[in-house]
Amino acid sequence: MGWEIYGYLGIHSRSFFDKKHENLSFEELCKAPASAISGISESDAANLKKAFGVDIIQELAENKYLIATMFVTVLAALARILGGPL
Repeated sequence: MGWEIYGYLGIHSRSFFDKKHENLSFEELCKAPASAISGISESDAANLKKAFGVDIIQELAENKYLIATMFVTVLAALARILGGPL
């Protein structure tokens, strides 16, 4: 299964990546540079490398600080749904 899973979810996933990288497999995308993500320039990627030590998409996704921000965001949304602090 590949990109078609996103179609089921109503997501146009190929718009997440630059044209040069949009037809790569998931495994290939994991190894693609962070600049393969739409909106991340080469300069932005250099800043990500400097700040967080990440070069490729997989390293960005597995970065402990990124994961922590997603965790906090999800918990905040859950607290809003439940109507109080967790």
